Amino acid sequence: MYESRNLTLPGGEIYLRAGKHFGFSSGFGVNHIWQGHGHELAKSGCKTIQDVSAFVAGILSAGAQIYCEGYQTRDGHRLTVVRNAKGCAILSPQEEAERGFFYSVVTAYKILRRRPAIRVGTLKPKKAP
Repeated sequence: MYESRNLTLPGGEIYLRAGKHFGFSSGFGVNHIWQGHGHELAKSGCKTIQDVSAFVAGILSAGAQIYCEGYQTRDGHRLTVVRNAKGCAILSPQEEAERGFFYSVVTAYKILRRRPAIRVGTLKPKKAP
């Protein structure tokens, strides 16, 4: 959990869902990543939609930096940005009855330019049960 500047980011699992692509800046998950960024990901070894999960896992590795870019979605949730040398993943906090609190991958891409953001933490490996 991270708390600062009226911002609270609880720890949680991260899930990459199949998702949907509705258009530019609209969608989530594997389908959204592939349809929106597949053309640029090929240079990073992500040649098919089946490679998207490995690309995202490479970004969401222990030690990756967590940022908050200070904007909110329409439903009021803050998006969390995870960056490392491989790229950037945008995560959205979610809550479901069966899973509880978690983060869902909205999109992921190679970093073309860095946007200003506040560093709020570092990804840590999952603790063994």
